[in-house]
Amino acid sequence: MQAFYKGRENETHVKEVFQRLGDMYFDMTKYDEAVAVYKVILQKWPYFAEAPTLQEKIIKALERSRNLVAAAKEREVLGRTYSKGSDWFKANHDNPEALAVAAQLAEDALLSAATSVHAAAQACKSKWQENKSDTRKLEECLQTYRTAAELYEKYLTAYPTSKRAYEFSYFYADALYYGGKVPESIPAYIVVRDSNLDNKYQQEAALQVIKAYEEIIDKMKAAHTIEDPPIPDEKNTKPPVVPLAMHEIYRRYVEALDWYAKNLPDDRTPDLRYASAVLMLTHRQWPEARESLGKIAADYCGSKPEIGFKAYDAILTTHFIDYNINDEEAKDCALGRLLEVTDQFSHSACSKSPQAKPYLARIVEINTSVKSTVMKKRIDIALKGQGEIVMCKTGKSGIRWAMGEEAPSAPGAAKMATGPGAQPEKRSKLSTELDEGLALDLMDLIAANPKDQDAPSNLNNACVIYEQIFKYGEATKCYERLANDYPENSLAKDAVWNAARNQYRFFEFEKAVNGYLKIATDPKFAKFEHRREAVGLAAQLLDNDQQYARAAELYRKYAENIADKPGDSAQAFAFGCNALEKNKETAKQSSCLHDLIRRYGKQPAAGEYVVSAYLKLATMAEQGHDKRATMAAYKQVRDEFIARRLPPASAAAAAAAKADFLILEEKFKEFQAKTLRFTSDPAQVRKVFDAFTAEGKNLQDEYAKIWDYKDATWTLASFLRRGDIFYEFAQKLIKAADNPPEEVKKLSKKACKVDPNLCGVAETEYKDAIYQFVTPVEDEAKRQWKSTLERAVSLGVTNEYVKKARENLSKYLPDEFPFVKDERIGIEYP
Repeated sequence: MQAFYKGRENETHVKEVFQRLGDMYFDMTKYDEAVAVYKVILQKWPYFAEAPTLQEKIIKALERSRNLVAAAKEREVLGRTYSKGSDWFKANHDNPEALAVAAQLAEDALLSAATSVHAAAQACKSKWQENKSDTRKLEECLQTYRTAAELYEKYLTAYPTSKRAYEFSYFYADALYYGGKVPESIPAYIVVRDSNLDNKYQQEAALQVIKAYEEIIDKMKAAHTIEDPPIPDEKNTKPPVVPLAMHEIYRRYVEALDWYAKNLPDDRTPDLRYASAVLMLTHRQWPEARESLGKIAADYCGSKPEIGFKAYDAILTTHFIDYNINDEEAKDCALGRLLEVTDQFSHSACSKSPQAKPYLARIVEINTSVKSTVMKKRIDIALKGQGEIVMCKTGKSGIRWAMGEEAPSAPGAAKMATGPGAQPEKRSKLSTELDEGLALDLMDLIAANPKDQDAPSNLNNACVIYEQIFKYGEATKCYERLANDYPENSLAKDAVWNAARNQYRFFEFEKAVNGYLKIATDPKFAKFEHRREAVGLAAQLLDNDQQYARAAELYRKYAENIADKPGDSAQAFAFGCNALEKNKETAKQSSCLHDLIRRYGKQPAAGEYVVSAYLKLATMAEQGHDKRATMAAYKQVRDEFIARRLPPASAAAAAAAKADFLILEEKFKEFQAKTLRFTSDPAQVRKVFDAFTAEGKNLQDEYAKIWDYKDATWTLASFLRRGDIFYEFAQKLIKAADNPPEEVKKLSKKACKVDPNLCGVAETEYKDAIYQFVTPVEDEAKRQWKSTLERAVSLGVTNEYVKKARENLSKYLPDEFPFVKDERIGIEYP
């Protein structure tokens, strides 16, 4: 037909023929053919007056054929092509009737297109929610929402004064939001929220603004575009606190929260206000956050206390953070602000809430903890004996407040008693003197709240004060109370230890032993630093109290406990053997000594105790009158000392020196037992004398070796013996002189018979000959005894050997060495 009428388009009936054909197709429900014909007409005659009506028929044909998307597009074409300002509008400007019809059709077309597509988007979303893993369906839904948003936007642009403009503005914002255009939806929602045309969708729009910002923030955090600052606490925030720059998105979010809370107060308002305050808190904007949180607490403690509790918690946290500053004055100012908040809470509606019990308990805990902190500071200054308490000068002093010297500011709070009738304090609350008053302050604090977490620490500090001021009885009671009342606290272990120490000071040995034994045996003390030491002290106390059997048992246990220190372990073991000796359990003592040698014989650090053990065994053998065993034992002592290369001037050296001395004593006895046998032959006399002299000097040299042990007792004993050797030699000479040999006696008798004047001459000559040797021998003895006294002076000691040397000298030189009866007791060379 187009070919038939080609070139005849200007003939009036031609358009009517085409239009009639399209209508026929439409009536026959051949909608595709009708749409095709109608489009040809609009193409050939775009400006004829009924064109908008024909475009409406195209839309209807497409809708009836269920081609809704195409119908929507054609409505968009209708609204755009025939609205005011279009080419068609200009061509028909002188046809008011046509313009009116077109305007109505165009508006209705855009309106229907937008709402239809919006409804299709919502239906799509519902379908997608049945299978959220269908990403293609989701994309289809998003695109449909965006198409709806575009149609709403065109409608609002074309018809800004339409009576449906307010409603469509909200639909437009919704379509943007659910179409994934979240940032673009915010200004659209704000237009609805702030509109003066209506308020039907105001609340929904305001909430959607908040929701949109939250969604954007979540995405930015996931992409690490912004970082959400942590909620401040004492671990992640250090004073002085510096505000953090707030990202623009957070700032706008806070504005959205505040707008809603201010303009649309409802059940959501408290939470929204708190969320806004938290953002200021996380950005360390202390003044703004505290002001906002304070108003929240004031506004909602009565109606919604859970919000008030959270607000107070947050405020307290900021002051706890400020308190951690190093500057003492700033610290006290922060403490004052902290206590002011706790005081406000105590007088707020929140404190009257049934749910307030744990919060009130925390307030009590905070106040008690603050008092404990102040007390600790006072104690620290007192113990050091220097310094002073620095307090806030620019605000309320937390220290004075904590100690009851600062008047609270909250309504109804108790005031300090002042004026003529006021009773003065018995002791200064801020005293830093190390006296009983400080301890009593601590006791008052404990009495106020015995279950406070700081109570054990405060009690321990009171105990320390009592010790420092020498009130050991009070200190002991204090430690006993700490151990009994707070057995699970870590300080309880030290309390048991300190109580035992003080009980020892007061001679309450049994209690002290029980305390030490508890430390030594109770599993709770398994890792206690004094556990091993406690066993040793208990053993020592029992030893001093003459409970030797128990002492020996504990000494052995202590030795086992410190086996990682062979020297100390051997010493403890030796003490146990000594306790058995004191208890006169000889068999057990012997077994103990042999066990000691077996256990520690190969431990170099235990050498002196092994040597001492051998000496004990030697002494026991000597008491058993087994000379051979005794000498063998003493030799063992000396040989062990030498083999182990132990140092002189030690306990082991003393044992070895004694053993060596006693071994030499046998030689000395043999020397004493010898008899000088002279003849009348001068050569024989000289020979015997020289032999004895040599033997005496050799024995002297052996005694001199004892000096190498550097033990005072046996050094002086050896000095004495060096003189005694020649004293015994002199006595032998005198005895020999008094008993001439038989040949001299016979010679004297013969001479007497020949000449009476020669009677006794031979014996006298013999005696004189012998006595010439006595004087130098005695002189040597006296020289050695003098040396004994001189060495005693140099060592600064005296003992039985010094006394004997003085007695010997007093017999020869009484004027120079008068006999002294009472000497002081000697001590061994260190």
